[in-house]
This record gives sequence, C-alpha cells and structure tokens, in this order.
Amino acid sequence: MTKEEFFNFVEADNQRILELLQKKNNDYTAGADNALANFEQAERIGIDPVKGILLRVLDKMKRFETFAKHGFLSVENETVLDTADDIEGYMKAIKAYLKNRNYP
Repeated sequence: MTKEEFFNFVEADNQRILELLQKKNNDYTAGADNALANFEQAERIGIDPVKGILLRVLDKMKRFETFAKHGFLSVENETVLDTADDIEGYMKAIKAYLKNRNYP
C-alpha cells in the first residue's frame, strides 16, 4: 500500500467511523444531548467513566487475542474489523473526556 493509498484509506475510514459513532451514540444514549451519557453510567457504581471505557477496550482486546490465537471468532455477525471499530470509538470517547477535563 502506498502512502497515498494509506491516507485515502484513513480519510474514508474516519468518515465511516464518524457515521457509525453517530448511529451508535443515538442507540446508547437514548437520544440524550450528552454524547457520553452511556459512559457516565459508570459513576453510578463509583467508577470513573474513563476507567469504565478502558474496561470495555480491554474486553475488545481479549477478542483480538482470541482471534490471534485461533484465527477466527465464534460470533459470526461481528468481525475482527468490527472489534477494531469499537476500540476506535472508545478511544474517541476517552479523548473527548480528556479534552473536556483539560488534560494536556
């Protein structure tokens, strides 16, 4: 893959991820104005939302480990690329929290 092909892929993939996040955000926040409302549910049990998101990332990383060990995943309607998309979405949420908290 050339650099041009790579950066074209990144641009198209970023747009696809944005559209996916918009759809998932609607489903997971019950239409609330707060885009991070679902992650803030962690506070109800005394967990910082960033830590809650990191826990979800670790779950997804375990799926990657399973795929790396066995070469397949048992859930047929969710691919390893879907798992990568989920992790990317979680990273965007963490970045939003950090930005909102004025981390450098």
